[in-house]
Amino acid sequence: MGRGAVQPAWEADLMARVLDPANGRRAGKRVKANKGAPGVEGLPVEEFPALAREHWPEIRAALEQGTYQPPPVRRQAIPKPGGSGERLLGIAGVTDRVIQPAILPVLTPVLDGDCSPSSDGFRPARSAHPAVKAVQSAIGEGYRVAVDMDVEQFFDNVNVDILMARLARQVSDRQLLPLIGPTGGCLGRRGDSSH
Repeated sequence: MGRGAVQPAWEADLMARVLDPANGRRAGKRVKANKGAPGVEGLPVEEFPALAREHWPEIRAALEQGTYQPPPVRRQAIPKPGGSGERLLGIAGVTDRVIQPAILPVLTPVLDGDCSPSSDGFRPARSAHPAVKAVQSAIGEGYRVAVDMDVEQFFDNVNVDILMARLARQVSDRQLLPLIGPTGGCLGRRGDSSH
């Protein structure tokens, strides 16, 4: 699938892959390694295994039935590097912090093929190093100007309806889309709590 091609991911039940126990264990390990502050429910990530042992059947059923409702994210202001103000972080609840990285390895292969070959940010097996090499190569070819762009506050300003419509053209799993969408998912939850 090349850049611009629209080919829905009909080949498999994506939610089943998200909920695969091995995928869940990998997601849990990533979350535990990242540590981080608790969400609105106040549970640290270290308490997720006990929570999962007691409540996973209900959580899994809600995910499969499309009725899962994540708690609001906790808002936390953190200083920007260089003292240029603050950045508002949304800290998800502990269950969401495991569900979100369980979705990522399932959706990445579906969506990564449409990314620009020049895009190195937040993509598997990519980093700033290829971008630096590309700039060095361009300098060697005689170019003298390099532009580094970042869309400031992208997720605060993106039109979520358009983004979700584009995503729905590539992801056919109707159980998975609501976990990502604006009413209950990773993109711009409404009713966020302030902290």
